[in-house]
Amino acid sequence: MHGSLIATMSFSERAFPTFRLTIASSIIPDRMTFHRYRAYGLGIHSEFAIAELPIDDTALPDVVVRRRRIDGPMPTPDQIRLVRCDDRGIYLAWSMLGRFLVAPCGTIDVDAVPGAELSIGSAIIGPAMAALLHQRGHALLHGSAVAVAGQALLFLGAKGAGKSTTAAAMVFAGAQLLNDDVIPFEAGMNMDRRPSIIAGFPLLKLSAEA
Repeated sequence: MHGSLIATMSFSERAFPTFRLTIASSIIPDRMTFHRYRAYGLGIHSEFAIAELPIDDTALPDVVVRRRRIDGPMPTPDQIRLVRCDDRGIYLAWSMLGRFLVAPCGTIDVDAVPGAELSIGSAIIGPAMAALLHQRGHALLHGSAVAVAGQALLFLGAKGAGKSTTAAAMVFAGAQLLNDDVIPFEAGMNMDRRPSIIAGFPLLKLSAEA
């Protein structure tokens, strides 16, 4: 892997009970039907089906993904994505996907452009979840992580450095996949007070060339 970094760290699959929200009664009307998932130790209720995430019908709503009308600018023709922060939260927009608003209370509102609903899963589990984890005080790394002998092995580097490809080879050899793309970590939360990463969900993003 040219231009990459390999590091080791402990990992955690714990939930976040201190962030269990009151949104079950205050934000989610009884008439709404949600898909239920789990990632990064968080229960996710989503109005959108997110094929990339593992289903968990027992998950309580730590995060709620909702259809909402969102006011805000779209990227200019020379921009891939627009990101802004204001008193509402973190605003993200893609011309081909739509507008997203990540609020500190644990909601991810989505205003998808026509025909984009089947394609927004990657934006929800990637940049939108990264924004939410950032709001909750977690530092973020861009890379892939696998578990080997009880320790997390991280592959970090620029786009195209081979992070996901190396993680896939490790998984093929018997390692457990922890994260791909977004790696949140926290300081001093394990028994020996060393930093640890938070396991995400078992999905690798491999290019056709890989």
